[in-house]
Amino acid sequence: MAQYDQIAKPYDELMGDTGDIPHTFLINPLMSSSLPKEKDLTVLDLGCGNGYWTKLLAKKYKKVVGIDNSQNLIKIAKNKRQLSNIEYKLVEIETDFPFANDSFDLIFSNMVIHYIKNLIKLTEELYRIIKPNGLIIFSFAHPIFESTKNQSLKSTKTRTPYKTSTLGGSAELTLQYEPLDLIIKKFLNSGFKLVQQKDAIIPADLAKKYPRYQDYIGLPRAAILIFKKN
Repeated sequence: MAQYDQIAKPYDELMGDTGDIPHTFLINPLMSSSLPKEKDLTVLDLGCGNGYWTKLLAKKYKKVVGIDNSQNLIKIAKNKRQLSNIEYKLVEIETDFPFANDSFDLIFSNMVIHYIKNLIKLTEELYRIIKPNGLIIFSFAHPIFESTKNQSLKSTKTRTPYKTSTLGGSAELTLQYEPLDLIIKKFLNSGFKLVQQKDAIIPADLAKKYPRYQDYIGLPRAAILIFKKN
């Protein structure tokens, strides 16, 4: 996202080619196990960041387009994680996408949609650009985890901005909180069918590696949702 422009370099150093500790041990395995087995797919990596997932997807599928609205992250992705079947684009994710109808077999997004203000607009655009029977697989900050960290969010019933720290507390980002059932409803209202939900539960052994999770053992750190275009 554009707010990542100021922290693009330390973010890339943290995530590298595999993701940080929570991604590597908690979120990425669930995302990987959700990917379709077919190889001849055209994929959109929505909010590709430094491109580490884009490159992983490109090793598995025919073509991958990685988009992000952080110019600095797109530069890093192009410089460090480019393959012949990858195309990186600087795209404002909250506007109309520069893609034709029915362009992608799979839309993948890792920990991105909690930054999106207008989720209805996004779901409508995703429905437009994905092919019939195409899949969307995305992860995002689980509302239960976020409302446990920030008690003021517990009574919130609409999409609401809030601040959170990152990079060991050295930077601050604005996220969007919304109850999980309302997020799912927006995708359903746009015409998608919910295929599966997976929750990335924080285990005790991860808290040992990542002490900031010590008070959140047993809570879902992220939600992974899989939708299909009817």
